Amino acid sequence: MKLLYIKYLLIVLLQILVFSCKPYNLDEKQLSGYTICLGEFQSFDEADVYKSKMDFDLWRDMKIVNVETKKFLLLYHSFNSSFEAGKKAFELYSKSTIYNYKIFKEKEYVRDDFANTFFVAKYQGRASVYNYNLISKKTSLVWSRWGRKVITLNHAPNYNSAFFTTALGYGRKGSFPYVRDARVYFYDFKKELFSELDELDSGIQIYTYWEGSDTFKVNITKPDSIKSDILRQEIYSYNTDGERIGKKERSFNIIVDGFPKPPTIIPRNISSTKKYLLREVKDEKKYFINLKNLKSNSEIMLLENDSNLINSYWSSDDKYLFLFTNKNKKVNADIDKELYIINTESTEIIKKFTSIKYPQLIINGNFIFFTEYSGRDSKIIIYDFYLNNIFDQILMSGGCGISQLP
Repeated sequence: MKLLYIKYLLIVLLQILVFSCKPYNLDEKQLSGYTICLGEFQSFDEADVYKSKMDFDLWRDMKIVNVETKKFLLLYHSFNSSFEAGKKAFELYSKSTIYNYKIFKEKEYVRDDFANTFFVAKYQGRASVYNYNLISKKTSLVWSRWGRKVITLNHAPNYNSAFFTTALGYGRKGSFPYVRDARVYFYDFKKELFSELDELDSGIQIYTYWEGSDTFKVNITKPDSIKSDILRQEIYSYNTDGERIGKKERSFNIIVDGFPKPPTIIPRNISSTKKYLLREVKDEKKYFINLKNLKSNSEIMLLENDSNLINSYWSSDDKYLFLFTNKNKKVNADIDKELYIINTESTEIIKKFTSIKYPQLIINGNFIFFTEYSGRDSKIIIYDFYLNNIFDQILMSGGCGISQLP
């Protein structure tokens, strides 16, 4: 009886082993998300041998998928977005757990939204859109049109898309600003497709901003065709898919109301997980920036400054805080801001950058991208706040910026 039981158990184990070695079909629901492709092989056995050499901790989430004849993929885990898949893949790549990878979805390779970041630089003298790749540390031109110059570039908070505005020309004629033949463009990261959304005509001012996480706005100001003291402002609204969801107009009397200004930047006072509260206190001469732990109800002063807080960002895990303030001593009236990187657990300032013009940055995993200036030149710093070091710098002829050129 005992012998029969052992024989039966061996048969069951053999069936489990055979089933576990069988390649998955591509139509399984669990393969519908974004996955990390660790290799492409001509046979199942070849893929299985490669899998056996991988880190054991990855085995549970690895699958060998038969895509077509003599094409087998070794896939790892499933994610909701290309950005999340790329973030995990780059983490494994940085630790040398894996050495090569692509992001795969359903039946094809797709753009790695984590490893690729758009920025603005000049191509043949005109402001254009470039891409930077974290893995290769190389840049490549992705959009440029003869005669057109990029004015602003804005990434979507969900990392799925980007908007940018262009013009045939912009600047000042005498004491008056101008923007000639302005247009709005959209790039869909999933489709890897550029599209022109709207022609805004000409005006004297254009600015762009995100209103919340799901609405992108473009404001263009134009002089009234009849009354010289009246300015008209057209406001275009778009969702994260690039669809226009609204357009409205408003008028300003330049003598009474003054020249219209972009919306005031509102610092993010509450952290990502609502653990911390950023609080600013002012006395007669100084500004004090405090960090309050809402769970322990404790509070500590982070900064004492002559000017107020301009903008703030938080890492997704709340462990790091990024603060923009004005400089106490202004040497250059144009480049007058400072960036502080703060560890919220130790409440220490781990890094400070001083040559900042625009209080903007992009948070990408454990990296921040921001524009630093030196005289008329600009460069993009890619800083790893977990390791507290500069991962890379983007240097381009004529300067570059994460959202605009100087």
